[in-house]
Amino acid sequence: LFPYTTLFRSHEEIFSWYDSLDVYIQPSFQEGLCRSIIEAMSRALPVTCSHVGGNPELVTPDMIFHAGNVKQIAAKMEMMLDPAVREREARKSFTKAHEFSKDILDRRRGEFYSEFTGVKK
Repeated sequence: LFPYTTLFRSHEEIFSWYDSLDVYIQPSFQEGLCRSIIEAMSRALPVTCSHVGGNPELVTPDMIFHAGNVKQIAAKMEMMLDPAVREREARKSFTKAHEFSKDILDRRRGEFYSEFTGVKK
């Protein structure tokens, strides 16, 4: 677990922590579009997470579990013991995370605002 001695950590500390992990598990009961999942994916971590909020659009369907279902969480953790699964999911994570790069998000926001306001850049 991340040693929380203070509430805030630098980006370098967070990414260093992600780099120390083998897998990332997000067992949330509620989410929007989980930034920590995207951050973990950007570090090529295989991710498994609960089926809440925007999580399902981030990870592959077989890496999703129902919130609070400990048996499903354990089954996903067991799947992650297979190096082939970890490698496959790490590659998918890294690729998916690029969809959320600043340049891509800025372009999408600009397109949305242009369409919404009718003003083209």
